[in-house]
Amino acid sequence: MTNTNYPSATPENTPPPVKSNNNKNIFIGALAVLLIGSWAYFLVNQSKHKEEILQSNTQGIGYMTQRDSLKALYDDAEIRLDSITGVNNTLSNDKSALQNQLKKEIDAKKAEIKRILNDRNATRSELTKAKTMIAELNDQITTLQTQVTELTAANQELNTTNTTLK
Repeated sequence: MTNTNYPSATPENTPPPVKSNNNKNIFIGALAVLLIGSWAYFLVNQSKHKEEILQSNTQGIGYMTQRDSLKALYDDAEIRLDSITGVNNTLSNDKSALQNQLKKEIDAKKAEIKRILNDRNATRSELTKAKTMIAELNDQITTLQTQVTELTAANQELNTTNTTLK
């Protein structure tokens, strides 16, 4: 009766199951270390990425500020130029070849400065060139102011002479 399906009163000698918890624990521990390591790598990489973005934003703001200040200088010089040119045109209808050449140079510089200032991706060297050109433009404006002052004085003398002759 050893091969029956009925339970017997005597227990059978079965070996206890082999526990594989040791291998399972090592596998779970390795997965935990890998998970923690990947998160650490992710956090460090994310921190570096944020730092690079902040640095590039700061640098971009510096360029924008420099360009904006140069644009303000240019706008001021252009206003002065328009004012002086208007006065110069009313005082003297005859422009000499030197004045025409100076006007052409000024217009060329204005166009180049506007091109640089309107370029959102202007390099530092282009902004430096614009700054130099604005300084040259201001020098030419000063030259025009001197000419206007001289023409105004000459015009006043002519008006005085004209009045005394009448």
